[in-house]
Amino acid sequence: LAEDHNRTTTTQRYQMTIDDKGKEWLDHGVVVGVADQGFGGNENPPPSVPEAIPEAGHVEAVVDSGNGAPGRVLIPAQDTVPPKVLWNKEHRKFTDKIWGIVYVLSFIAFLSTGFVLVANAKTRFERDSDGLRIVSSNFRADVESCCQEVAAQGDSLGYDLCDHLPGASGGRRLGVGGSKYDGDEGIFDAFQEAPGIVVGLLALALVAALVWIILIRFFSKPIVILTEVVKVAVFIYMGVVQENTGTRVICFIFAVGIVAYAFWARKEIMFAADILTHSTKAFKANPMMFVGCIIIKIFYVINAFLFVLFFSRGLDVVQVEKLTYCTEYSGESACSSQCIFVTPSYVTPIYTYIGLSYLWSVILFSKMRLSVIATVVGSWHFHPENNPGIIRAVIN
Repeated sequence: LAEDHNRTTTTQRYQMTIDDKGKEWLDHGVVVGVADQGFGGNENPPPSVPEAIPEAGHVEAVVDSGNGAPGRVLIPAQDTVPPKVLWNKEHRKFTDKIWGIVYVLSFIAFLSTGFVLVANAKTRFERDSDGLRIVSSNFRADVESCCQEVAAQGDSLGYDLCDHLPGASGGRRLGVGGSKYDGDEGIFDAFQEAPGIVVGLLALALVAALVWIILIRFFSKPIVILTEVVKVAVFIYMGVVQENTGTRVICFIFAVGIVAYAFWARKEIMFAADILTHSTKAFKANPMMFVGCIIIKIFYVINAFLFVLFFSRGLDVVQVEKLTYCTEYSGESACSSQCIFVTPSYVTPIYTYIGLSYLWSVILFSKMRLSVIATVVGSWHFHPENNPGIIRAVIN
């Protein structure tokens, strides 16, 4: 701000206005904008003081170049973005209508293709009386037929579905003690058979989130500084343990670069720490924001549930086939066969599509969450006397 009061009367008036009305706002970095309109003599006179002084609640700054050049004058209020949130219904309008329609169609296709997988899925395995996994009745006839064909040829490779038929003596039985796993399960099978894994992961994420909020509320600056120190320490450690000299040099260069950048951007880094602290104050002052975020999280959960459902059931969209492996050694060819589950060709493209559609929804819900936070926090920060309800924030 212009502190040289040996300036024009207009510049001094601006400075007094900022001192009287906007010091706290400026401490939070709320500066609408400046324009260098350089005035001297009568060629480009500054606007009159009554027109240039910002209205209450609007903070604008005059910047002194520090080199004796003319001071910068304020931008007229109508040429700036006003520091307020237009959350009222009459100020809202639909935007990106075409992409909105495209997303709706994409989500309909996501549901359609996903439920195609669900409809065609058949359980591959079931448990027998001893707790071992065996081929389910959905595929048992096909597997028995395949195994009989392989046995007749006498070229069974083993370690296949034939080992999972009821009464099979050989095969892959990796279960130990009371374990319910025999080694052939995928991660989704594990989640289904041990839901405590999912519950434990969710509880861990919740605890980590609460601890993080507490830490940034009271220790934001130490955390920001420690983050930079850890980054430097990681690259130094990587450089020490590397055997290749070139890799060592690169790691040390990165470490030095991080130190140099941290020193150059030290003010910005400390400002980031202040913003973190301010964000926790905003959360404390607006507890209903948590409710709005929970509403958005419900969309996250539904979307994730559908994706996991489609993906896991897609693993059961299979058919039984005989796969033959042939090798040639010393001019002689030897072949062995296995009976395995094979995924139909149409499943992989569907997997690709539902994965991309899922990511699009995640990005959309993330922006919705940020919109709710921006509406609530922005209103609280700029005009606490005129805040929207949480439902209005979610609708917007």
